[in-house]
Amino acid sequence: MWGRRGTDLTGYFPDLVPVLAARLPADVVVDGEVVAWDTDRGRLDFQGLSRRLTAGRRLAAAAAARPAHLVCFDLLAAGGIDLRPRPLTERWARLEEILSGMAAPIVLCQQTDDEDTALHWQQTLTVAGIEGLVIKAARSAYPNLADQRVWHKLKVRETLELVCTSVAGDPAEPTLLLLSAPAGEGNLHAVGATGRLSRMAAREIGRLLEPTGETERRYAGGPPGVSSARPLDAAVVEPLIVEVSVDVATDGGVLRHSARLLRARPDLTVNDLADALDPSA
Repeated sequence: MWGRRGTDLTGYFPDLVPVLAARLPADVVVDGEVVAWDTDRGRLDFQGLSRRLTAGRRLAAAAAARPAHLVCFDLLAAGGIDLRPRPLTERWARLEEILSGMAAPIVLCQQTDDEDTALHWQQTLTVAGIEGLVIKAARSAYPNLADQRVWHKLKVRETLELVCTSVAGDPAEPTLLLLSAPAGEGNLHAVGATGRLSRMAAREIGRLLEPTGETERRYAGGPPGVSSARPLDAAVVEPLIVEVSVDVATDGGVLRHSARLLRARPDLTVNDLADALDPSA
């Protein structure tokens, strides 16, 4: 099992790899995504899955708590033939044939060429933690690493008002904002960060920030335990409400991906945001 950047992930999935080896032909190469399901919340558990990367000796327990599934959505090779130059329709038909009758934890991803069906999926499946749709041309080949991106991701996004409580870089011209949401009884719950700000946006937001002179350890790029998360010592500022655009991917109320800063809302206070983001969602 290889990650998209060429990382060997085989050792992190002792529950899934033997099943794949037993069920899939040895000459088959599939493109897919490993997921874990939280039965209590009825949604995908990305953070629980990512804990495997830092579990160490607790890996077996982490795997038992959140069994992994492989959702297959493309076929790269089969029968000793490189299928990447073939059209998607041909690759998909072959993948359906290979996975016919196969049960979990190997799952065939849904695909359709009907726009109404796709929009229905987009409107209904996001409650389970699915971010949106991937749009591919039916006659397209599988892109190689040197090619320009030929697939389009259509993510469901929403606008939230969150609290900027600290920043990376100089508060007068911050690199990014660290975000929190009300968690009851006057407390704040760290939920994520914006992406890197443009110089103009950084200067505009910097005029409104009031540094406290303190620092705190925060994470950008994802919640702690996620491979993309990076710790940083952030400069604490007086709470400033900001309006951001986020996708629907959350784990325990924490944003899985960076938010897009839309504007500052100095006219609002933390008390105005009691329902901005439910930490138990």
